[in-house]
Amino acid sequence: MEGIRARLGTAAFGIVLCAALAACGESAAPTPVPSDIKPADAMKVVSDFWKAREDAYVGLDSSKLDAVEAGDLAKIDATSIAGQKKRGLPGQKAPRALGDVKVYAPHQKDYPAQFLAVSTAPDQQADLSLTAKTYTQAVVFIKPDPDTPYQAVMLTVVDPGQSLPELKVGKDGFALLVAGEGQAATYKAAASQMGQKLADELNNLTTGAKGQADLAAGLFTTQEADLEKELVSGLASRGVDLKISRAGKDNAGNFAYQTVDGSALDFFATNSSILFVAKAGNGGGGCIILPPSSSDVLKKQPPGIYRALNLEEVTMMAAVVPPATDKTRLITVAAAASGSATVEDPPCS
Repeated sequence: MEGIRARLGTAAFGIVLCAALAACGESAAPTPVPSDIKPADAMKVVSDFWKAREDAYVGLDSSKLDAVEAGDLAKIDATSIAGQKKRGLPGQKAPRALGDVKVYAPHQKDYPAQFLAVSTAPDQQADLSLTAKTYTQAVVFIKPDPDTPYQAVMLTVVDPGQSLPELKVGKDGFALLVAGEGQAATYKAAASQMGQKLADELNNLTTGAKGQADLAAGLFTTQEADLEKELVSGLASRGVDLKISRAGKDNAGNFAYQTVDGSALDFFATNSSILFVAKAGNGGGGCIILPPSSSDVLKKQPPGIYRALNLEEVTMMAAVVPPATDKTRLITVAAAASGSATVEDPPCS
């Protein structure tokens, strides 16, 4: 503020301030505050989202998602459906019924308004047939402005070996968010820091560096790193270099919910750049031959013969972050889901 005064002078600063308020002597228009969403309305949002998503995967029609998804989730689902169509793969056999659903809606103070839905759904086998098993998913919905409906922006699948913590709900039935300011001092990390923190962890673990002391081992950390190292080694033996680098993503809002045990349940995402490069003399003339039966990591790419493949992947995560004063518990990644958006390099001639 003082720097602006020094450069412009007091009179000029007054003009700038008046312009910022639209007109001197008039108060600025108040920022609209979103209304709290009723539980029944939140349940309908979840139901409409699930029906549209299932229909989209049955008919391989991503346009069905336009009204119910946005952000990273919309991009992931659209890319996945496009990849299935390019590879000539069938759609899902039939829509699945959503199981138990719980919605956690906080009091809305500003935009984006948000709520969280935790539900179960039937699992699928590789051939897309249903199994008797179910999985648990946590989906973040936001309403970015007064004119846009609630849409799903993040979907995470809970590690089968874990469960989500019980979320704190006030006497009025509304969930309690973690205040955006001061999170880093109150908890072992703020929600805004978690994306980069997990990106750094996986970048370190996959290159042989030591992991962070406050992050727990698990399916989405140490086990993920071990699988990646095995994949790198296996591809190298076949003449293909694999390099993966990650970075945290900025959230569309503060997606951090208070838990009964004093922790925070944070939702965040990371970006991964995945580069496959064929080395000359690998028996394929320096090309990657990609048949229709390729492994999951390449399933979004159409069949063909490529010199290089560059995949961009988004991983959405949920982590339980203990209070900063807790000396025993570590940050645990409890849920995650990934999807790719493929950049196709020129194929080998």
